[in-house]
Amino acid sequence: MDTQADWFNHFLFRLADGGWRQVFAHHGWPLTYEARLDKLTIDRSIEGFDEFSLQGKRAIEPGDPSLSLLYHALMHPGIVPEGITFWPTLEDIDSLENYIYSQEYAVLNTAESEALLLGLTPVVMAYEYRVTQRTPHRLHADLVYSRTGVGRVGTHLPEYSAQRRCFNTEPDDGSGGARVQPARYGVFLCREELGGNVTMQGKAHSGDSRRFFYVPILKLFDGMVIGGKTIGLNFSHFHQSDKLQRMMTRAKLRLNGEFDLQAPPFYYRSDRDDIAEASGYSGSFIVWRKPQVMCRMAQQQGRIATFIVPKENLRTLKKWLAKTPLGYNNRRYTTLRTGQFLSLAALDQALNRILRCFKSDKRVFLSPRQSGEFTNIRHVLDENGLIEDLNLLSPSRFKEKLSQGGYAAVLYEDPIAEGFIQAEITGLRGAALKAKAAYSLMTAPDFMPRVGNIDIYQHEKLFEVGGPRALCEGRLPVNLRLFDAVTGQPIFSRCEQTVTAITAAARQGDAAIGAKDYDNSHYMTDEASDIFAPGWDVTYTRESLFSPAYYHTSGLGSPFLEDVKLCAAANGMWPAASPDAARTFRRKQGTALTLTDEELGVSPESALGQRQVAAEHQCSNGWDGEYGPYITRCENHWVVNYSSIERSDYISNYEADKIDFTKLRKIDRHEADRRLSVYGELKAQLKCWNSGHSWLVSFVVVPPSPDEGIVEWLNLPEPLLAINPALNTLKAPSGGYVYLFAKYSMPNEGSGDLKRRIQAIDELLCICVPHNKEDKMVMPLALSA
Repeated sequence: MDTQADWFNHFLFRLADGGWRQVFAHHGWPLTYEARLDKLTIDRSIEGFDEFSLQGKRAIEPGDPSLSLLYHALMHPGIVPEGITFWPTLEDIDSLENYIYSQEYAVLNTAESEALLLGLTPVVMAYEYRVTQRTPHRLHADLVYSRTGVGRVGTHLPEYSAQRRCFNTEPDDGSGGARVQPARYGVFLCREELGGNVTMQGKAHSGDSRRFFYVPILKLFDGMVIGGKTIGLNFSHFHQSDKLQRMMTRAKLRLNGEFDLQAPPFYYRSDRDDIAEASGYSGSFIVWRKPQVMCRMAQQQGRIATFIVPKENLRTLKKWLAKTPLGYNNRRYTTLRTGQFLSLAALDQALNRILRCFKSDKRVFLSPRQSGEFTNIRHVLDENGLIEDLNLLSPSRFKEKLSQGGYAAVLYEDPIAEGFIQAEITGLRGAALKAKAAYSLMTAPDFMPRVGNIDIYQHEKLFEVGGPRALCEGRLPVNLRLFDAVTGQPIFSRCEQTVTAITAAARQGDAAIGAKDYDNSHYMTDEASDIFAPGWDVTYTRESLFSPAYYHTSGLGSPFLEDVKLCAAANGMWPAASPDAARTFRRKQGTALTLTDEELGVSPESALGQRQVAAEHQCSNGWDGEYGPYITRCENHWVVNYSSIERSDYISNYEADKIDFTKLRKIDRHEADRRLSVYGELKAQLKCWNSGHSWLVSFVVVPPSPDEGIVEWLNLPEPLLAINPALNTLKAPSGGYVYLFAKYSMPNEGSGDLKRRIQAIDELLCICVPHNKEDKMVMPLALSA
């Protein structure tokens, strides 16, 4: 036997010892080398196996892992038999992939191999084995590919769960942090095809029929033999972060002191600075950002970097100009806005709004984010080296200081980076050659890893700002500032507009009988957002008005937590599968993907919080460190107490260990879809409550309670419960949702807490929507006896 056969035989013994023999015997395969190519009678009534392609007939289908029963069983998250003691590692899976491909191509002679290679291009690609619902064709579980991998930053080391077949997102220490999320890459020989002939994820883009996409044919690995030639394969990577550097060079912010802009924290590069790690096997390469806190003060040689805050540019005529098309301000609430062509920003917004009205998938790119667009300016380094939190200033002094500028604000950094994955190949075509590189993102954590943008397309109209467009649908080139260290040539071309697309093999035949979703994390571009204002995972820039626009990460918020607040406040903004904190801050856009009172944070001063305290349950902040809105009594009026978006500071919350990445991880695709569907129906039916002066102030998920009412779950003070006895009739035997809407007409005002405000309310409406087929119950509430 050759080396590949020896490995495969040994692997089968390990599987047999680990409890897999009986699993495969049920389908007619005795888990032996000799029977690997025999036709099997596959029982597709078993969970997980119901998603195996109907074209798959054997344990090993040479050249096609997705049609190989062995590969499917080991990679599908729904196949979790009892009694299994051995779960393959990623190195095992890589070796299995290599074996499957070698069975098809190692037997080719020289002429056959040359004919095969003709017209094929070696390309580095991120790839995953996906369940049916997450493939482009939705026929069966299959491999998907992209020239872009989406890794995510985190505070804890990465961890692969062989049983779940994915990387875990949650640390096991209860810290509320997030694990680093790696991405996995391989080198594939690909055929270049026009978009009209390609199976791709997401909506096709106008012009795709004229764009070329790479479709993988076979995977290469170190030691692979094709036509008698042995392939050598060597992966490498490069990553950088130049966000803070560009804030000085492109946004023209002025540092308070002398600093080296070519060194950290202004410019990181992985070949000099220890920011990224990788693990390579013979046919795949896994890359991740080293764990780091989500934001920290930028320091160089022990000195904290600060910059001089520019004056607000619409300070005098702010209220009038802000309502005109030319009213571009360099402030967004109390955040500094930088890195754009100010005169073109409003024009860009207006033209893209017109294009959306005509349902066009085109957009203009007149407002590039050349550096961190939204920058925190609410922390000052005083003369004693201490940090002053401007959020604690009096209202008049707070607004005046942030508007006037002229002070030295602390510069913060985050761990977001981007780069490329390369591979050098020998033995394929004479001299050594480099495969086309993959774009590698190490971007913000995924607060909702079980919900993807594409999962909620049908609810796009709910997002008054932005929408659920995924990065796989974007058609811009990727970072044109990435260069080969040896040749000095750019890694990516301005003509490469499909680097972020996801493709799969063009499959034929009937669909498999199964199509279930599973709790898995992903590192592909359909789980990332396309650009908006500025973006979540990427944004765009261009070097001049007439140069090409391209993706990069250096235009995202600085640090990204500053942008998280602004995106979340605008009903989740562009990345629809992200936190929606619109109702926390009483935004006029309203909410879209409703988060519960618990997820937004239950204040101990709220009615629900007081009940929890009485029951000796601890109240906790929400996912972002804030408390959600709640109804209370103030000077003989019923008001809603809520967080001030001007004073809310996610950097302060993070430094105080209040931000909790675990809060939203339990929301899966089905729950998100149900929340969006129910709330969308309510908005359509309650048109009189859809004005800019109505507000969803409470949303709770009530568990099944056949015999009990749901009053105890309502975030309503006892006096309001007492004067609304009809609430006692509300029941949801199967569980359900309860909404409290408020109408208001008076201006909001300050409260005793500088970071919170109060809004007097005129009307209250309670709606109970059970999960079963019962009719919803709508009940206007009295505010006085």
